Amino acid sequence: MKKLDLEGRLNELLRDPDFLELIERKNRFNLFEMIAASHKELWHSAFIRWLLDPHSGHRLGLFPVKRFLYMLKSIEAETGESNLSGIDLGLIEDEEELDLANLVFETEKYFGAEYGQIDIFGTSSKLRLSIENKVGAKEGKDQTARYAAYLDLTSRKFDYDIRVFLRPDERLKPEHSSFTSITYQNLCDHVLKPVAAHPAISAENRFLVEQYIANLGKRIKGGGTIMALPNKELCLKIYRKYQDVFDEIFLSARGETPNLSVERRVRTYNVSLEHLLNNRFLDLSDTLRARYKNRKYEARLVMEDGVALIEFEGERYPSPSRVAKEIAGKNMNGWTFWEVFDTVGRPKGTLDEVRRRYLEDSAEQDLT
Repeated sequence: MKKLDLEGRLNELLRDPDFLELIERKNRFNLFEMIAASHKELWHSAFIRWLLDPHSGHRLGLFPVKRFLYMLKSIEAETGESNLSGIDLGLIEDEEELDLANLVFETEKYFGAEYGQIDIFGTSSKLRLSIENKVGAKEGKDQTARYAAYLDLTSRKFDYDIRVFLRPDERLKPEHSSFTSITYQNLCDHVLKPVAAHPAISAENRFLVEQYIANLGKRIKGGGTIMALPNKELCLKIYRKYQDVFDEIFLSARGETPNLSVERRVRTYNVSLEHLLNNRFLDLSDTLRARYKNRKYEARLVMEDGVALIEFEGERYPSPSRVAKEIAGKNMNGWTFWEVFDTVGRPKGTLDEVRRRYLEDSAEQDLT
C-alpha cells in the first residue's frame, strides 16, 4: 500500500464511529474493577447464580436459565457430547416437566468431606443443575470425578441431571466425562448478551449485566488469560472495513496477519498463498516440511473454493501459522516454520523467503 493511501485509510479508521465506540468501551468505568472483584471466582459464581435464579432481582423470570439450557444444547450439537439427560429443545419450553419455576440455587454447595463442594448448584423437583466454575485455577485432583460420584449416588431424586464445567480457556477440559464443557465466551454470547438486550430488564440491571460483560474482557492477573471477548463482533466489523490497514500493520510488525477463526480465513495482505500460487512462486505439487523438537512434519497445499489451504494429517487449515500452532501447541510464525520443496525434492526456501522473492519481483516490475 502506498504511503499516502495508508495515511488516508488510517485517518478514516480513526474517525470511524465503530472504532470510536470500541475505544469508548475499553475506557469505560467498570464496577467490578472498582470493588476489586474483577476475577474472584466467588464473585463470578455469585453473579451466575443471580443470573440463573428465576426468583432473583433481574425480574426476567425463566429467560436466563432457558437461554443457558439452549446454549448447552447448541454446544452438544456442535461437539457431539450427549450429557443432557434426554433434554431436547421442546422440553426446555415445557416449564412444568422441568419444574423450572421452582429452581433454587446456591453457591459453594457442600457434598461432604469425601466429595467436596461445587460452585453453583440448582435444584427443582425434576431438574438438578451442577456447575463447576474455574476462573484462574485448574481442576483439583479427581475433583469432577468426586462430584460425579456424589451426583451418581443421588441422581434418582431427579428426572434430569445436568453437569457443567465452566472455564475461560477452551483447552481446559473436565476430567470426568459426565460434565459438559462450556466457556465464558459461550456464556457471554448465548446468555449474557441476550439478557442485556431483553426489553423487560430494568436500566439498573442492564447496567449491571453490561458491566459484567465488559469485565470478562479484562485479563486475569498472573496467567494473563482473557475470560471472553465481549467486543468480538465489533472488532470483526472494524477489521472487515479496514482489513488493508490492519494487514499492513501486522505484515510490517510480525510478518503475517493475525489468526482469526476459520469463518474469516484471513490471508496475508498482498502476499496470500493464492498470490504465490497464481504467480508460480508456489505449486500445488510442492511439499511443505518442518522440523520441531527433533520431529519431522510434512504438509501440502490444496485449493478449496478458490482459497489456498494447507492440508496436514487429513485436516485443512487456512494459514501456515494455524498448522504450526497445531503442531507446537503455541503461536508460531508459520511462514518461517515451513520450508518448501518442489516435486524432485529441491528446496525453495521457507514460505517467508518465497514471499520475499515475490515481493522483490513485484517491486522490480513496478519500477519498470
